[in-house]
Amino acid sequence: MNHRSLSSLTVLLLGTLASSAHATNGYFSDSTGAKNRGMGGAGTALAQEAGSVVLNPAAAVNMGPRMDVGLTLFSPSPRGFSISGNDCTALPMTPPGCSLDTSTESTMDYFLIPSFGQTFRIDDRSSWAITVTARGGINTDYEVNPYASFGATGSLRIDLKQVELGATYARKVSDKVSLGATVALVYQQFQAAGLGVFGNFGLSTDPANLSNNGTSRSTGIGLTLGATFDLSKDVTLGVAYAPEIDMSEFDEYSGLFADNGDFDIPSNYAIGLAWQVDDELLLSFDYRVINYTDVPSVSRDPAALTTTCLMAPTNMGPGGNSDPTCLGGAQGAGFGWDDISIIKLGVAWNQGDTVYRAGWNHGENPISSSGTEATLNIIAPGVIEDHLTLGMTFSLDTNTELTIDYVHAFENSVTGDVPAAFGGGSTTIQMEQNLLEVQFGKRF
Repeated sequence: MNHRSLSSLTVLLLGTLASSAHATNGYFSDSTGAKNRGMGGAGTALAQEAGSVVLNPAAAVNMGPRMDVGLTLFSPSPRGFSISGNDCTALPMTPPGCSLDTSTESTMDYFLIPSFGQTFRIDDRSSWAITVTARGGINTDYEVNPYASFGATGSLRIDLKQVELGATYARKVSDKVSLGATVALVYQQFQAAGLGVFGNFGLSTDPANLSNNGTSRSTGIGLTLGATFDLSKDVTLGVAYAPEIDMSEFDEYSGLFADNGDFDIPSNYAIGLAWQVDDELLLSFDYRVINYTDVPSVSRDPAALTTTCLMAPTNMGPGGNSDPTCLGGAQGAGFGWDDISIIKLGVAWNQGDTVYRAGWNHGENPISSSGTEATLNIIAPGVIEDHLTLGMTFSLDTNTELTIDYVHAFENSVTGDVPAAFGGGSTTIQMEQNLLEVQFGKRF
């Protein structure tokens, strides 16, 4: 790698760390690369840009040397919540006439997200690549704190950011089969404010590390394995798998996340098909599964907070509630997220100097409406399901191009119960998203 590429990588890495609040399939990014994203995010069987390497490491050996630098403007807005029918007058530590009834939207509506990738040829059958991408994240900031009736002060907010620096090796093991592997340094950071009141009700094992502790950082090493198979001269099959990533703990929030601040990254896998119908028309399809149930902090049922933890006052001590079902405990409550599957469909129409793209991305909503999950997920309303995508690539000269893509994620909402122990009623959470990406690409 030359000095210019290393300098670009450093700048992009720092920028991505600062702004990677990017998510559409739960809190995972919907895709990587402007061309893939313009086709509904489908790219497991494609090798058309450096972002394809993130989806499937085997792509590195199938596209030749190139560099892609992108910048995304992401707006997860409107996102917010409403609570109705609540009456918490009978609860301790609340003033007369207490009610959580309120409706508000999150502020901080725009985020800039850079990306970088470069592939290098080793020989005719092998290549390597380096990529910097936002894995995902989620952000909410409510100036109106719904827990003010319980004594909460200040705004209610969380900010989770995840970024990956990946190094990839790929090799053609035959004329029709390519294999690849990516080893990645994964960094995530988290902060929360306005949740400290839960400690006053004995709902945390470590109230001092529950909220308002600034930015906490966590690191881990991830692995992604991938392969592509040329089923014919026009049809390619791609598969990729990434096991769960064991991340270091968020020590400053050991009283919020289960297992003393543990927040690993769940495993996921994908299978894709690409069909080059003719010189002009390309069709793609991906099926992806994200196993959020790998991570207790994300998936464990939050009902234990009121059915078990709140019922254990004898376990209260100066350090918090020692009951293991409380926030931060060994069986601590999570956000109740389910595993999700995602279907991505894309089409590209090549008209010489311009390629037009469109796609559809449908992902399951990980948050159930059958219980109290919606109330806790006020701070993480990752309920998006359907996305419409559009994109275009313009050839600037023989080896350089400019790609633009736009994604509209249609508004979706989930309504669930407020726990009876907190006055009952219902909570509705909702989110809509828009994304505009510009990417410069150069072949070498």
